[in-house]
Amino acid sequence: MSYPWIKTLHIVLVIAWFAGLSCLPRIFATMAQTPASDARQVLYGMAKRLLRVTTIVAVPAVLLGLWLFGVIGIGKGPNGGWVHAKVFFMLLAIAFHFTCFILLVSFEGDKKGASATFCRRLVYIPIVLLTIIVTFAVLKPF
Repeated sequence: MSYPWIKTLHIVLVIAWFAGLSCLPRIFATMAQTPASDARQVLYGMAKRLLRVTTIVAVPAVLLGLWLFGVIGIGKGPNGGWVHAKVFFMLLAIAFHFTCFILLVSFEGDKKGASATFCRRLVYIPIVLLTIIVTFAVLKPF
């Protein structure tokens, strides 16, 4: 497989990963507003499946990014400072992903979980992170 195809696959996987990360807090916010019922169990199941798929997509996205850096050498050299900043924000995205795991556990069973307001505020984090990461990848500012 050639470099452009691997880079394309990496980008598509990252976008899919962040789409999942953007949807999860919306489901959590709805769960927080729904009293314990069958509807809440359906939402919990949706969130659990989405988190599973998002994790399955995230692993190859991160591994391909590491391969592009380590094997191909993207971002190495004197003008590669941008890749270090990108990696920092990717680590924040991974931390957010783990935060979604913790939030899902907080809604397990009949537990109250996080507040709807808190979950609604989380919706914007993946969007901001993706914007910053794409900006570093495209503009390579330093």
